Amino acid sequence: MLRSFLWMTFALVVVCGFAQPGWAQTRCKPEITATGHGALLESAGPTKAIAAWRNEAVTRYGVFYGDSTQANEGKGVVVQNCGRTLLGLMVCLAVGRPCIADTGTEIECARRDGPGCDPTVKWVQTRLNVKGFRLAVDGSSGPATVAAITSYRKTANLPAGSTIDDALISALKS
Repeated sequence: MLRSFLWMTFALVVVCGFAQPGWAQTRCKPEITATGHGALLESAGPTKAIAAWRNEAVTRYGVFYGDSTQANEGKGVVVQNCGRTLLGLMVCLAVGRPCIADTGTEIECARRDGPGCDPTVKWVQTRLNVKGFRLAVDGSSGPATVAAITSYRKTANLPAGSTIDDALISALKS
């Protein structure tokens, strides 16, 4: 009887717990709003707003959360409130919750990694260790991880910096 109750409780937690809206949001950050720089062409206004949103997402979180198509749990960035300035430039507002980019770097964070664990950072730490670095693989972008990324970017002839972006991920995959 107790065994049946435990299995039913487990099944209920699995079915109901994973179906909650918050489950898909665990890999997303709080909403970002960004205004694009003015564009002469009307069609370029939304493009510049999305670029500004992407730059803000990457700058704010220091990791590649800037894929506009991955925002809002894969629904993409919303471009709204487009209008012309007094100079005739098209300016738009981009809004969205940045979510981790699907980079083929799937690694899960465990409880022991702590609440600040980022799966992409954990993957980068793992790959940097394969390349000869000695990092703790905890998903936290601390000073040792930042120094290793900066060093690796230099040896891989990538642009200087310590952010995790497409170029770094591509280099680490090889």
